[in-house]
This record gives sequence, C-alpha cells and structure tokens, in this order.
Amino acid sequence: MDTLINAKDMTINERVRYLRKKILKITQLELGEVCGVGGTAIAKLEKGGSTVTKRNIKTICNEFNVSYDWLANGIGDIFIKNNNSIRERIKFLRTSELKMTQIEFGKRLGSAGSTVVGWEKGDRTPPEATIRLICNEFKVNYNWLTDGDGDIFIENNNSIELLRKDYDLEDNEVRAIKAFLNLNKVERKVLVYYLEKAFGKDGQ
Repeated sequence: MDTLINAKDMTINERVRYLRKKILKITQLELGEVCGVGGTAIAKLEKGGSTVTKRNIKTICNEFNVSYDWLANGIGDIFIKNNNSIRERIKFLRTSELKMTQIEFGKRLGSAGSTVVGWEKGDRTPPEATIRLICNEFKVNYNWLTDGDGDIFIENNNSIELLRKDYDLEDNEVRAIKAFLNLNKVERKVLVYYLEKAFGKDGQ
C-alpha cells in the first residue's frame, strides 16, 4: 500500500477524510466543489454523519485517479498506477504526483480546466507545444510523458552549470544546450547528424 495505515480498519468516511487531508492536502471546501456539494456536507460526511454514495466514490476516484477498491473497501494501493496512454499519464501526473485539480493544472499551462478534462478523457489530443510546456513547467521527462519510458521527473542537477564554468560558456550557449536536451531522441539524432556533416564527426 501507499501508506503504513491499515485502510481496512477504517470506515469509508474515514478513508475519505484521510485521502483529503493527508494525501491530497486539500480543504473540505475544495473536495466539496469536486463532488458538487458544500464544504459543510464534506465535514458531515467525514464525521460519519452522512453516507458516502456510489456517485461520491466514482467522482473522487475519477477526479483524483484513486483506486475504487481502496476507497470503497480499503484494499490495495490508494492510486491507480496504470498509465499506458498519454491521457492516463497526464491524469496520473496531475493527480498522483502534482496533487492539482484540473483547473489548477490548466492555469499553469494557460489552458482551461475543460481542456484538461478533454485531454484526460481522450476527447482531445494535447498538441506538441503543450506537451513540451508540461515538461518545462513541471520538470517532467519528455520520454515518459510521450512514451512512458524512464523516470517521471528530470533530476535537478548542476551538470550544465559545471559545463558553463569549465568551458566559459555564454548565456546563449547554455540556452542552446538546454534546448538540445529538451528535444526528443529522434530530434537530437537529426540535429547531431547535420552538425557532424557540417563540422565532421571529430568536431573539427
């Protein structure tokens, strides 16, 4: 499981509270907006004063990529980790890693929440420019987002800064290196091919 708590020993109302407060770290009002109810209704639900409906469960699971079995029965992992398509990876990234709503995620990208809904449902395909914006904005590995290969996030290291010092690079040269590294594997191969034709394989 994702945590050391025994979800089976909790009531479904307690699991909703645990998910909201400890995992998603959102307010009762924010969860209420997702479920189409007020914050007071969520507060009552979490205290066991009202029943968690199947509609509530499905809404929470769909919005936050939560496992139905975990929320309803306390079985398995909290989050669904099946992300075989780009729409599933976008949803997994937003809900499980970034802990953001569709509106919050869209704002960071200059897109509406309804647009994000379309990407995650597969009704719309995010354009290449948006894919690269997601990678740049959230430091996401391009190959993971597009093909599911490698780690989700790009490690933050000082390698480029070391190159800057060792080779006395100018700012525009550093930007060129970063732009090259942000290309996908095919694009890098094409660029290297033309550079080798221009300068020779030994760089002379």
